[in-house]
Amino acid sequence: MLCGFLASIIVTIDRWWFFALSPAAYIAMLYTLFKPLGDESVDVTSIMWFVMLTWSLFPVIWVLAPTGLGVFTTLVEAILYLALDFLTKIAFGIYILTRR
Repeated sequence: MLCGFLASIIVTIDRWWFFALSPAAYIAMLYTLFKPLGDESVDVTSIMWFVMLTWSLFPVIWVLAPTGLGVFTTLVEAILYLALDFLTKIAFGIYILTRR
């Protein structure tokens, strides 16, 4: 989180170094999620793919937003982050609760 924060507030070209470092914890989490489990009877494959695909969109938005390449406006960035926050947190929680 610190590297992502620094990548957002630094206005020089150095922000891209911090952006490159910021996914390290995310990649470690993906490694933990996708390594084989001892109990193969638990079907968590759909959950792992959901987490990987939805959380991977956050850095894509950052790159396309004004903080990165500036492809779209701050308003579009805010709407996309809102939609992703809803999908990755609220919809995911509902999915987990109803999956029995």
